[in-house]
Order: sequence, then C-alpha cells, then structure tokens
Amino acid sequence: MKSILVLFSLIFTAAVSAQEVPVTLKFQHTIADEALAQGEIYSSIQGNFMVTRLSYYLSGIELIHDGGQRFAFDDLYLLVHGFQDTYDLGMADIQEIEGIAFSIGVDSVTNHADPAEWPASHPLSFQSPSMHWGWLSGYRFLAIEGLLDNNQDGDPEKVWEFHVVGDELLTHVEVMLDEPQSVGVSAVVLLHADYLKLFDQLSMDNILHGSGSIVTKMMGNWNKGPVFTALPFVTSTENQKTVNSGLQILGNPTGHIVRVRCAREQLTSQAMIRIMNMTGNLITQKTVGLAGDIQELSIPGPGTYQVILLDQDRVLGSQLIISQ
Repeated sequence: MKSILVLFSLIFTAAVSAQEVPVTLKFQHTIADEALAQGEIYSSIQGNFMVTRLSYYLSGIELIHDGGQRFAFDDLYLLVHGFQDTYDLGMADIQEIEGIAFSIGVDSVTNHADPAEWPASHPLSFQSPSMHWGWLSGYRFLAIEGLLDNNQDGDPEKVWEFHVVGDELLTHVEVMLDEPQSVGVSAVVLLHADYLKLFDQLSMDNILHGSGSIVTKMMGNWNKGPVFTALPFVTSTENQKTVNSGLQILGNPTGHIVRVRCAREQLTSQAMIRIMNMTGNLITQKTVGLAGDIQELSIPGPGTYQVILLDQDRVLGSQLIISQ
C-alpha cells in the first residue's frame, strides 16, 4: 500500500509540475527604433529610404528554458513579414523562458523540395510575391526591398533589393533574455528587431539576387548587429516576477502620465525608457538623461502596460504598471 501511495504521489507531482502552455512569438519590427511601416521614410547615413517588402523564413526554432534546456518545435517553419508582428509557435512544457534559437532560412533538405507538396496555407507553399527561386536554388531565405533617395531631394525613388538564396547562407541565431521570464497561462517571446543593422558596413544601393560576398555579409549582420534583442513580456498579472534594477515608478496605479526615476548609475547616453502595451506594441519611449532624474511619459488611456529600462539594447529593468 505504501509503495502505491508513493507512486500516486509521484504521478501527481509530475502532473502538477508539467505546464504545457501556448507559445507566441511576437516582433517589434523597427528601423533604428522607429516602427517599421509601409510608406514611411527613414533617415540614415545612406540617405532617406523606405522599405516596401520584408520577408524571411525561420526554421529549427527552439525555446531555451529552465536551466538551459531546449524545447524544439519540430517541423515548424515561419514566414515572417515585416508588417505582421505575431506568430503562434505551438504548445510547450516549460516553466521559465531564457531565450530562443532559430535559423534564418530553410534547412537544405526542405530547401530543395517541391513547394507544391505543401498545403496552400503553409509558409513553404507558393507565395505572392514569390519566396521560391526554383527547385535547384530553393527558397529566398530573406527578401528585403525598398526605395532610396538617390538624387537627395528627400523623396526616395531608386529601387534597391536583396534576395538571399543558397544553402550556405542558412544563419543560426540565438537571442537570450537578461533574466528568465516566468510562464503563466501562456507564454510570449518578444523580439525587438532593428533591420537597419542588416546594412552595417553595407551599401543599400544594390539589386542583388542569390549569394555572393555582399549577401553573405548581410546574413552575418543578423548576429553582428545584433538585429534581435529579447525583451521581457508580461502575459498576465499573476505569477509575474518584476525585474527591477534601479527602475522606480512614482505612482502605480497611475493616470495617463507615467513618472519614472532611474536610480541606476553608469548609464550611457543610449539608455532609454520604453513603454509597451500588453500586446507588445511600443507606446512611447524617451531617453533617460541623468541618473536620478524623473522622466514623464504619456500613455493613451486606462490599461496595463510594461515599463522597460534599456541601455545599448540590454534590458536593465522591467515593471508592470496599471493606468486608471
């Protein structure tokens, strides 16, 4: 009888500890911290430009969780579009998220399969505009296009394009949170993506389809930038752990003005306070200034928001606030 009770106890403990939750991957698509939008003109050292198309494949997606364990979403391929921010990954048995790993592109076996074998709704099926270069070359791992202000009149008019094709350009990326993120009834991995970093030491004024040294350099910039930064994300007000390293909210609940003090020393000139809503959209952001100064940021109305302190793309503090 005692052994049976022990067995039931072990089964019950395992059932309680198991936590299979739906996981969502969410992007903040930006150009140098400005939201990526169709028709928007951005300024850079390369001149004024706009992005008219941005699509890339993710494969080999793994959650890094609970002390470095890896949960793989087998046979999952995502076609990420720069003007779409949310993607369902599936169910995962996890307690804390520490990071995410994936490859930009498609593995070599799948890359040379027939797109017609996939259902029409599948990311690897035929797309419009096309993401496939033909059975010999395979898929476009990345397609980014736009217009560049070549005559410097402030209005972008010259076409630029980069289409990345070739097995050798499959690029592995790992993005880690500064602190593990507890999982509630669901889990969200939030990635801030600055696509201007793809053009680090690289001229935008090109039309390149395939591979080659310039395209290879662009794919290396996914990690060199890095393009992606993982941000903490609060999915509910229950079982949440506040990451607070000198981030002080003056008044919580608050009104439509959030007052924030950063007591942390040795911040750089790039330190900023960012406020996001509960779907991960950027509401507002502001440079910190001097440590200890009180910053005021405006939010649109009642709801729950997340205040984040960043410095050089590193998360130093995060806190949930309620606006009444």
